[in-house]
Amino acid sequence: MTLRNDATTRELVTWGLLNASRIGILLVLFMPLVVTSSTLFPFIVGKAIYARIMIEVTFGAWVVLVLVAPEHRPKRSWILIAFGVWLVASIIAGYAGVSLQRSLWSTYERMQGIVDLAHWAGFVLVAGSVFRSVNDWKWLLSINLGVSLFASILGLGQNFDIFESNLLGTDARIESTLGNATYIGAYTMVNIFVAVALIALSWRQSKSPTPAQDATPAATSRAARRRRKRSSRLQSQTAQFDWIPFARAFWITAIVIELWTLWLTETRGALIGLGAGAVGFAAVYSIWGKIEQIRKASYVIMGLVIAVLLLFILARATSILDPVIERSTTLSRVATIGPNDESLKGRVTSITAGLKGYVEKPIFGWGPENYLIAWGKHFDAESGVQERFDQAHNKLVEELTTKGAVGLITYL
Repeated sequence: MTLRNDATTRELVTWGLLNASRIGILLVLFMPLVVTSSTLFPFIVGKAIYARIMIEVTFGAWVVLVLVAPEHRPKRSWILIAFGVWLVASIIAGYAGVSLQRSLWSTYERMQGIVDLAHWAGFVLVAGSVFRSVNDWKWLLSINLGVSLFASILGLGQNFDIFESNLLGTDARIESTLGNATYIGAYTMVNIFVAVALIALSWRQSKSPTPAQDATPAATSRAARRRRKRSSRLQSQTAQFDWIPFARAFWITAIVIELWTLWLTETRGALIGLGAGAVGFAAVYSIWGKIEQIRKASYVIMGLVIAVLLLFILARATSILDPVIERSTTLSRVATIGPNDESLKGRVTSITAGLKGYVEKPIFGWGPENYLIAWGKHFDAESGVQERFDQAHNKLVEELTTKGAVGLITYL
């Protein structure tokens, strides 16, 4: 009786700690919605503090979980190993850099640094440990998609004067709860890809062959494993609710609204990234993909992107499309991309200064979050650029300058 009670108690404690860890990870995903008007940089400081507190509490619960139930310890993962090596390289670069304090804590304006990176390493460790199955990750990513969808709706609402709040930014471009149109552009771009991946995954699972259709020895063993995993579901198939159509509707809705939001952010880099990513995926899938419908969609995507590229070249070379471009601020911004674009000039100047800084400190760099110091020393004052760059606006150059060759290699 005592042994049975002990086992039951252990199961209850494990269940509680596991779900507490999962809830903590999910709560971190709501960070983009946090805005603290009472702090410096209200769109940044509050988010960082909220995320760090949630990660620390969740990590504490997870540590107790793996002590009580060792089966929930993280499995060996090259992603975790790579993240850990990058974190160690960042720490070494911080100690070898020009300002350890700045490397550790960053600034109120950025709230990054080694301390922040260590928190996100803990987040990845716990998430990979308590969310293990494909269905677990589908739920996790769908909730994250829901948060980004809500942020997009808030931004659209203010853009069309449905409601007004300083907590959603003050620029003509959509800023929403991130306070920066560029951030919203990148955020929606990533989540569009996430939604597309979830749709493709659900389609692939629905099109996978049944055991009777696939009789090869290897497939038979896979089929046997699938039968064992799905036995309980198959036994109650008639009574089970099919949520896939509703999930797909949600994912498609998210894609449409976030594409709309991305367009209204007028973020050229995110739009170019979306097109490049779509073409890359479409090209790979058109060669090695197995689902015919997705392959056909890949051809359509490549055709559309090529058509947009040709239109861009036409707009740059002639004035035929000027009446259309003038009606859209997004198209106007995209059409100005070129050597004379002030934003591009600033970034080129920043990257040049960063590369000069790398040459001076090539092994471990200037230290995380010390890019401003390297930029200030090597900035070309005669370039005419007025903007101050505390970041490179190019992740590879940022890593190379602040963490040297060691940091860039471990990052890649």
